[in-house]
Amino acid sequence: MKLKEEVLLDETNLNCSQQSNCLQYWGPVGHKFSNLFLVTVNDFLQKYFENKSVKKLKQIFSSIVELVQNVADYNETNFLRGFPNSFIGVKVFESKVMIFTKNKILSDDVLSLKFLLKRITGLIGNDLESEYKDAILNGKSLGLLMIQRLEESKFDYKIEIN
Repeated sequence: MKLKEEVLLDETNLNCSQQSNCLQYWGPVGHKFSNLFLVTVNDFLQKYFENKSVKKLKQIFSSIVELVQNVADYNETNFLRGFPNSFIGVKVFESKVMIFTKNKILSDDVLSLKFLLKRITGLIGNDLESEYKDAILNGKSLGLLMIQRLEESKFDYKIEIN
């Protein structure tokens, strides 16, 4: 079972070979790796957005942090005998940041994940803000909500059953 989270991205556009505007990783993702990768992502984003809004950059980076940590949390909780390969990609394209993650999930989690994704992608306005505040107060995951809250964001997902 694999989950794809696509934000402003078509998978075919993420070919990072010999492109300085793109950063990607395919391999096992746990907390040790995620922390190192996020330092690299921060440096990468700083390079492209040094003259842009600091607030916007923080929102984008915080969303990426949450997504990468979600993958690491899931892997460390559910795959005790070794993490499956996961994919994380970040690309700057026409002043937009595209984020792509792909990771394996357990069959037992598919229905609840589908429900969660459908619910989050349907939230707007006050409902979205209320859900975000509830997530903060109750220690819930923020990554998907943060992306949904970003101005001009597009959040797509696909679950593939293998």
